Amino acid sequence: MQNNFFDIQLHRIVQSPGTEIPYQSNRLVTPFLPCKNLKSYLTDVIYSEEDLENSLCGDFSQEFEFGGSFEKEETVSFLEILLTPCKVISPGDCQVQHNGSLKNTREDPTVIDEYFRDFKLEVSYIESKQDAQNFEKPLLKHFGSLEF
Repeated sequence: MQNNFFDIQLHRIVQSPGTEIPYQSNRLVTPFLPCKNLKSYLTDVIYSEEDLENSLCGDFSQEFEFGGSFEKEETVSFLEILLTPCKVISPGDCQVQHNGSLKNTREDPTVIDEYFRDFKLEVSYIESKQDAQNFEKPLLKHFGSLEF
């Protein structure tokens, strides 16, 4: 249903002071995968099945480091989550049933208002925490989340 309202894209952004135009964005599209397909990569991470259900994860199969500093004139790398309106490519795209009739989500604000009324964007990440009592595995990895 979500794709009848908007498209979501994930970009890895790299901005470097050494480019022809300093700090010009180099945007790399990062595909999404169902998070439940990544279970083999999460063997050391504490999470629940609910964390992965109906979730999308960025495919970071290539190494990518986050961070940097503009003030120190370092390369800066970060993620961008981009929501764009639904695109009509073929008949029936961007349409949903609403109160018994077919509505276009790009043109009818009442449908959009109702859909986004209870909408939240939750970004989860893997966080490391210290477990000083455990000498064999002093770092625990678990899911952390932010809601927007």
